[in-house]
Amino acid sequence: MALQDAANTKGEDIPSEAALPLGAATGVLVNVTGTTNITSISEAPAGVERKIIFDGVLTIVHNAVSLINLGGVDIVTVAGDTAEFRSLGGGNWQMFDYSRASG
Repeated sequence: MALQDAANTKGEDIPSEAALPLGAATGVLVNVTGTTNITSISEAPAGVERKIIFDGVLTIVHNAVSLINLGGVDIVTVAGDTAEFRSLGGGNWQMFDYSRASG
């Protein structure tokens, strides 16, 4: 059980950047602070998953290969929105869940 708990910890907050360093997150759950639009996510082994809680307004820019958003569109976040991504390897990520703070 302790190993599973360690794998599901909240990591340090990550400031938003065009190339979000999510692959280096210190936990599975991370807050993304700031308002810089995200156009890519750093590399992580295939299968790695991360859940993000957004602290502000920014755009997650869809890319059909490297940053695959639900619906194939850009997504504008607001504080409290959450997104879950899975690494496909090679710096490519796919969003598999998105929840609005407002429901």
